[in-house]
Amino acid sequence: MIPPRRTHVNRGPMAGQRRRVRVLQSLRLGGFWSKLQAPFRFASVLLLPWLRARLSLRALELVAGPASAPAGRALVVVAAHHGDHALAQAFLAHHRGLGAKHFVFLDLSSDGGLAGHLGAEPGCAVWRPRAGPGGGKALTWLNGLRGRYATGRWCLSLATTDAFVFYRCESRSLGDFTEFLDSESREHVYALVVEMYGERPAAELAAEGAPPAALDRFDAFGFVTLDPGRFRNVIVRGGLQRRTLHRTKPRQSPALNRVPLVKWQWFYGYVAGTRLVVPAYLNSPHTPWHSSPTGCILRYALLARPETLEVAARHEAAVTVKDGGLAAYPGLLKLRDASPLGDASRRYRTTRDLVDAGLLNPGQWF
Repeated sequence: MIPPRRTHVNRGPMAGQRRRVRVLQSLRLGGFWSKLQAPFRFASVLLLPWLRARLSLRALELVAGPASAPAGRALVVVAAHHGDHALAQAFLAHHRGLGAKHFVFLDLSSDGGLAGHLGAEPGCAVWRPRAGPGGGKALTWLNGLRGRYATGRWCLSLATTDAFVFYRCESRSLGDFTEFLDSESREHVYALVVEMYGERPAAELAAEGAPPAALDRFDAFGFVTLDPGRFRNVIVRGGLQRRTLHRTKPRQSPALNRVPLVKWQWFYGYVAGTRLVVPAYLNSPHTPWHSSPTGCILRYALLARPETLEVAARHEAAVTVKDGGLAAYPGLLKLRDASPLGDASRRYRTTRDLVDAGLLNPGQWF
């Protein structure tokens, strides 16, 4: 038989311990420990990541373009380039059409030839890792470049296989859009990734040298929104990969939520690509009092070569997060030779098509 547990009687501290206990209790009641932890929490969450990002720029070299931020408060586009320089040229043309003038590229391609391909393009700074594009450090490098070029101004963070769109961007510029966001006291824009594909396999179109406009189809429905996480991030899954590759296990499909457009401050930083950003309030899609405008990221990565997608997959694997699903680029590599047309496919003409599909929210933007 198991003997009964003896009852422990707490008779309080001994005579020599009473003064020490009273001192500790007074410190605890006065909030001493919470006041002591606040500076350490600030250092660990904001100061140390900023310092790490700034020091990481020593591992980069400036290949072309200006070494410092441009004058004024104009928007800056910071982009990671994994290869396929022709797609980078199309990326540049699209966002110049939206009114962007200043671009900062981190060249992670295997040949490092982005600067030579862009030539004497004005307003373009190209950086390259000194020791080669190793995996795992690209996020820190990009945060460092944002702090260097975009502090105090709007910053658009993308990959060169992406194209950012917002409602009525066919006739309105990014400057108009950010001016409206400033009038609403907004500091960020939530966006969804829309994976683009065409009527024919992307591998055939890429072999013919087709432009990104050849991928003119997207999935108009089949999206699921999950509850906000502890960083206030609203996870969205759906689109091409969920319909084709993850039909039986939809929770493994990649998360499509992003925060690509942020009015950058020195202590801001992305922690998982552009899916998560700190401080956490920057991950909320809308304000508590009304619906805010959102954007979409049209992804044309199916036109990229397999080598480019492999490089992007290595860097994406270093920033995976819980509930983010599987990585996106390995799935795109599998879909290059497929014909993904289905019942959910719709032709993309203008941003009104995205609004009608419920993927783009105009908010109060007119």
